[in-house]
Amino acid sequence: MTNLYCLNKNLFINIKPPNVPKPSFVWDYFGNLYKKPNEAVDIQHVYCKICFNKLKDDQPDINFFSIKHLTGVYSNTSGTGNMKNHLLSIHQVTESSQTKTTNQHILSMFSRDRHSMKSSQLKQQLGHQLTLMCCRDLLPFSIVENEGFQDFLISNKIVSSKSEIPSRTTLSPINLNKIYDVCYQKTKELLKLSIKFPTITCDTWTDKYKHRSYICFTIHFLDSDLQYHNYSLKTQPFDQSHTGEAIKDLVLVVLHEFGINSNNIIVVSDQGANMRKAWKLLNVIHTYCICHDKVQMIINKLRYRQHELEYEFFRSDKMINQDLFTIINKAGEILDADIASSYIDFENLEALDENMIINNLEESLLSDDLQFDSKQIQRSKKINNLISVNNTDTERFHTLKKRIVTRWNTILIMLRSYIDNVAGIEIILHRLKHFDLILSPAENQIVYDLVEFLGLLESATTILSASKSYTTMNLYLLLRMEIESMLNITDMESSVIREFKILLFQNLNKRFPVIPLNICGFLLDPSQLKIDISRYLTQNRTTKELILLEMIKKFKIHDVPQASTTTENISTRAPSSHSTARTTTSSSSMKRNLSVENLSEPVQNLKKLRENLIQKHTPISVPFVDPIANEIEKYLRLDVNCDDVLRFWRLSGDTFPHLKILAQVVLAIPVTSTPSEQVFSITGLILNAKRTMLLPENVGKIQMIHDNYNLFKPT
Repeated sequence: MTNLYCLNKNLFINIKPPNVPKPSFVWDYFGNLYKKPNEAVDIQHVYCKICFNKLKDDQPDINFFSIKHLTGVYSNTSGTGNMKNHLLSIHQVTESSQTKTTNQHILSMFSRDRHSMKSSQLKQQLGHQLTLMCCRDLLPFSIVENEGFQDFLISNKIVSSKSEIPSRTTLSPINLNKIYDVCYQKTKELLKLSIKFPTITCDTWTDKYKHRSYICFTIHFLDSDLQYHNYSLKTQPFDQSHTGEAIKDLVLVVLHEFGINSNNIIVVSDQGANMRKAWKLLNVIHTYCICHDKVQMIINKLRYRQHELEYEFFRSDKMINQDLFTIINKAGEILDADIASSYIDFENLEALDENMIINNLEESLLSDDLQFDSKQIQRSKKINNLISVNNTDTERFHTLKKRIVTRWNTILIMLRSYIDNVAGIEIILHRLKHFDLILSPAENQIVYDLVEFLGLLESATTILSASKSYTTMNLYLLLRMEIESMLNITDMESSVIREFKILLFQNLNKRFPVIPLNICGFLLDPSQLKIDISRYLTQNRTTKELILLEMIKKFKIHDVPQASTTTENISTRAPSSHSTARTTTSSSSMKRNLSVENLSEPVQNLKKLRENLIQKHTPISVPFVDPIANEIEKYLRLDVNCDDVLRFWRLSGDTFPHLKILAQVVLAIPVTSTPSEQVFSITGLILNAKRTMLLPENVGKIQMIHDNYNLFKPT
């Protein structure tokens, strides 16, 4: 080593593969450290060029040897195996032939054919398949060290001895990185089938053990055959501040990584200020998730936003509103007690105390001008007492928590759980001597009424959340109409439900808005063309024709072959405009033939001759027919019923080419961010109490392999 005080900016890695017939691919990334082409700094070791270049860019004026440990460095006499593992685990770089081998081993998992292999190849194949199994079923990689699992493999003659079972460290990180690379390449290849405007969903989440933040992205599109595709793109740590600028920068990196044009995407996310700012900075089409906190927002208004209920208190029967407020507060206290106990179960008292302080502060700020502060202070003291009682008592508080796929309908699920456990809750509250928290029979009846009413909304959120099963944008407006009908007030319901409906209706346009994109999705389902949506068109100051025409322009749909003049299996209620065009052409031809020479009788009347000459030499005005407008007009006259909207567009694409492409774009948009919510539901299962030491980047790899598992199966 000739110089120990070299700055990064003055050094470089000299790549020089060994002089052998087939050198390993690692020598394209590893080399000796040089200061000048003929002046070596260290020829006893080889350094990773990727690591070095990153350090050189980030810290050009730092002494390299003071941060040498941050690079991949190996002795000149080392084998290439460690270098391969470094490239794979740190930089996700692998040999193309290795990716092919991994893919073949995975495909053999779904084949009944068994080919003879060497024992080393069988061990490698088994390692790949076990890694894939663990990712799909969310099993710990340490399963290969369990005695029962090892005996199972031996007894079923999958292996002959324990030495043939891959080790846990082979499964992760080595095999995990290989399989992730295969998954990444397959996903990237399939994205080539996407149209110009695929839809991205995005959300953030924090794990409950290490409180690390994650951000995820999913993609959705319809290919040219109207087949629906949805994939998990990325789940990765999000350690920086959750600002709009940070989200925008991260989105651009992910889109570039998968070769997606950031100018031609549609985004579905929640209405967080940081999310809204990110999409504004990116200048992309953004639609909000309509299920996000829909019911929760209404309950929070009832429970915490007392100043909004104050007006109702003085406007109508005082006793009705007072009872409503009391019931909601009691229900909230019971849920708070349950939350407190669940935190104690996880021995996280400090976090609970901090949350309690924040919640109490927020409640005080929301109701400074009201007379409920003393009651909130009493509630805070009672909950603190509950914490101390549970902390000293060996008997744990019964939890009402349920495992659910997404956060939709969580209030309904909690109320149902309360109903199922009323007897147990009352016994526990008796033991804790919190008699004022026990609901009376009349109050319990109101809870039953709330469950019955919220159950009606559950079907709407369930349908709209099934974005992976079928298209939902065409159902958005239809379900909005259904919810409006549910909110009609009748004489048979209780006063609480009546007030609840009023609150929901007042917030419906904010939480369930109708925008041109929703109307367009509705119109692209031909079975719904007969339904009257005039009030929504009036609200948006538009017409059906204008909506479709503007969306075609918005998504830059042009240069499409003109529509066919024949339509099979589609009946219309008016004659085609093409027949009118042909008639006009025919009459124009006749007009051209009217001249002095073509008159059958001698012309005696100069007036008639003059008229013929004028008619002959007057330019013919042929009205311009816009093919897109004509296509839209023809489509809106359809009178058809179809069970499968995507099948309709497959069969009718030649007749309505512009509208077919519009359907590919619009119908692929999920109306909720449920796909992102489901990603984090799975992430929560990956990061369980026994796997808290998983590297954050490995969490994202397991997540992607789990969600895109079908890509590994043979087509």
